[in-house]
Amino acid sequence: MSIPLTTPALHAHWLHLQWQLRCALASTDGGLIDDYLASADELLRRHACDPVSTRLRTLQTLLRSAGDPTLPWRWRRLCLAYAPAAQARVVSLLHPHDPIALQAVDAAVQRCRNELYSPILDKCFPAPQLRACQR
Repeated sequence: MSIPLTTPALHAHWLHLQWQLRCALASTDGGLIDDYLASADELLRRHACDPVSTRLRTLQTLLRSAGDPTLPWRWRRLCLAYAPAAQARVVSLLHPHDPIALQAVDAAVQRCRNELYSPILDKCFPAPQLRACQR
């Protein structure tokens, strides 16, 4: 049984998970990414952070990790596989208010996809399978 974190402790935990994600410290599966996204959800549920900046930050973290050539290939592909869920949450917040920001988000995700997905690379390095409980 885990002890519930206070809001400041949860925020610190979320930032620590972000650091682990960016450094690919648990690059064997998507559990770290699941925890990172769940922590962001909990922060937002507690109204501890601005929803738009929190959602943008989670998407940016995933895209930066996916685009980082120094990280393991499998981790980069896994981060990109989780990006559409984070992107959908950003879109749901920005859609009626900021179409230009939406275009920038879509372009960033597409740029990252173009970098990592190609027919030749897909044969050598198949895309990772996500857990059934993916967000």
